[in-house]
Formats: sequence, structure tokens, C-alpha cells
Amino acid sequence: MISKNAYTLYEISRRVEQADSILRLLSSQLTQLSQDSSQTLAIGWEWIFKSLRVQAPSGLLLAEDKEESSDFCQADAYTLIDYFTFETGHEHSILSCFQSAQQQARDINSPFTQALDSICLKLNNTPMKEIWPQKKTLDFYNKLQTSISVLRHSFDNNFYRGEDFYFIKLGQFIEHFKLTISILNVHAQYIIGWKEQEKELNNLLSYCGSFNLYQQAFGSEKNIQKVFDFIVSDLRSPSSLLFSLNQIETSIQNINLKSPLPKTLYETTQSLKDKIMSSHQSALIPFLEFIQTQFQTLQKELNLTCFQNSDFHTTEFKKHG
Repeated sequence: MISKNAYTLYEISRRVEQADSILRLLSSQLTQLSQDSSQTLAIGWEWIFKSLRVQAPSGLLLAEDKEESSDFCQADAYTLIDYFTFETGHEHSILSCFQSAQQQARDINSPFTQALDSICLKLNNTPMKEIWPQKKTLDFYNKLQTSISVLRHSFDNNFYRGEDFYFIKLGQFIEHFKLTISILNVHAQYIIGWKEQEKELNNLLSYCGSFNLYQQAFGSEKNIQKVFDFIVSDLRSPSSLLFSLNQIETSIQNINLKSPLPKTLYETTQSLKDKIMSSHQSALIPFLEFIQTQFQTLQKELNLTCFQNSDFHTTEFKKHG
């Protein structure tokens, strides 16, 4: 059984990672507003909603066979950016993520409370009209991402490498893995072929937080297999699935439970790792579906091992797991 502090730090880290991911998705979409057709922009929004497993607000996304003016696309983007940034009626807005982390930090008197209070205050005091058009939005998002970087630096430098620290890391990389595999799945099943290939691959890299890392490694040379391998199995990339899985495994191994971790947890982790490292041998969609299913199994086993029967978190973990 873990301590309340450890679980709460896990949740804080998970929600901060979620906010960072949403910022990245929205920033990538905003850069396309002046470059793509209305149908292609609508597909980009669809990609984001499907990846986050969120139902799009009624009437806001275009049908695939419809066209609209650039004015409509700008108005549509304004509404969706507002929805994903400031709307507190759903858990996937940036403000909702930070407010959840803020409340949990207060509950345990966390050292991150002041930083989270500052971010929430900034979001609450910023009307949507102040961060539009999109250049202003991107500037605002860059500042929020800088705040997240400072917060993560605090995570890494203010904790003894004990249980609390490894639950922070576990929350971060569980969330990163989950969204990355979802983005890849949506891309494989719904998106491939909607854009010129290089643009599509650039978007995929940006959505997965891998664009700058890929550029450092390979420059502008891109093909589907190379990009896919980089996102999935390049251990040198801190945004790859394999890197995240190794961090999850290290965190699990360093969690100090009173009873030994079950063999099945290690077996599931190893199965995922083996599959990822042999990804080039599998057809794309079956491979991604297998990884997603196995990762859900891993999350369930973590729930049973670390979080089961803890009243302060069981409902919340099941909702987000």
C-alpha cells in the first residue's frame, strides 16, 4: 500500500504531463491555420479529439466532404482553442489539468503548490480574446510550457530518490506513453493520406513531442518507417515509447511496497518491450493495437498492485487509468 502523498504526487505529475501534451497538440494545430484547407484543418482537430478520446462539441467539426472559408476556420479554431484552454466543464482542458494538480498539491501541502497557484491564477485571469489571433495564443502557450519546464526541474531537483520521486516519474511517463500510442493509433487508422507526406510526418513528430529531437538526429530527411521507428523504439529519444517504458519499469522497481511486486507485472512490461523492439516485423495497425491493449493491462496490474483498496484514490485512478 502506498502513502497518500506518493499517490497524490503521481496524480499531480500525470496532470501536468497531460497539460503539456495538450499544449503541444494545440500549438501544432495552430501553426497549420494559414497553410491547410478547411477539410484538412478539420481532420487535424479530429485527430486531437480522437487522440484524447474526447467527444467533439456538437457542430464544431466539418464533415470530410465540406468546405468553408478561411474566416470560418479562424472562428472554429477560436472556439476550439477556448474549449481546450479555459473550459472547466471537462477534464481535458489545460485549466482543468492545472486546477486538478493545484487542488491535490494543496491537499498534501506540496512544495509545488505555489508554482501551480501561479499558473492557475494566470489562466483564470486571461480572457480568450487576449490571446487571439493565433500568434498571441502560441506566445501564451510557450510561456505555459516554460512554466511546466520549471515545475519539472523542481520535480527532479527537490526530491530524494525515494518512493515519492518514483511516483512522480511514474505519473509522467504513464501519461506520455498513453497519449503517444493513442496519437499513433489515430494516425494509422484515420489520418494517413490526408496531407502531403512530409507535412503529415512533421505533424506526427510534433504531436508526439519528437520533432526537434528527430531534426537533431536526422535533419530534414524523412520517411514513414524512419519517423515511426524514431517515435516508437529509439532509446536515445526521451519522447519515444521505449524510453517511456524503461522509465516506467525503473519507477516500478524503485517503489517500496511491503509485499513483492507480482511476476505478471514484470512479464507484461517485458512483453511490451519485446514487441516495441521488434516493431519493424509487424503490420502497423495490429502492432499499435497490441501495444495499446498490453499497456492497458499494465495499468490495470499497477492499479491492483499499488493502488487497490486505497480510499483516497481508487475512484480517481479508475477514471483516468
